[in-house]
Amino acid sequence: MLSLDRIDSAPILYSDFDTEFMQWIWVLIDSLNENLFDLENAVMSATSVSGTTQAVSINTRYVPTNSSLTTFQLPAMAQVGARVTIAGQGSGGWSLLTAIGQTVQIGDVGATATTSVSSSSRYDSIEIMCVLSNTTWITLSTQTTGFVIV
Repeated sequence: MLSLDRIDSAPILYSDFDTEFMQWIWVLIDSLNENLFDLENAVMSATSVSGTTQAVSINTRYVPTNSSLTTFQLPAMAQVGARVTIAGQGSGGWSLLTAIGQTVQIGDVGATATTSVSSSSRYDSIEIMCVLSNTTWITLSTQTTGFVIV
């Protein structure tokens, strides 16, 4: 799995170089960030889900669009670094089910999902990453009014 960080600064002082060189550096950094974004999007595909069930493939972004609840099932097997994203769109919301023996750690709140994590609002989103092969996932980012954690 490819995880790319954006470049948001250059460790040089303006007084060290002339203005033209500094402008060139910032154009280079902007170009590199665009390439990083393109590479990351090439690695993680996006899938619109109009049905009510979806088996999750690793390194995939999902957008549920159904007016009924969309249920996602994590795969039983996942390597460290595997990621999954669900970005809510459908008014029915979504639920992410764990496989037997899996957990999803929800940030620093100390909540651990051993059965499911579900949206409480239409536009709730979650991005998780596997940190212990096949069993343990953690949240990388969330947007929610309050997940339902079981």
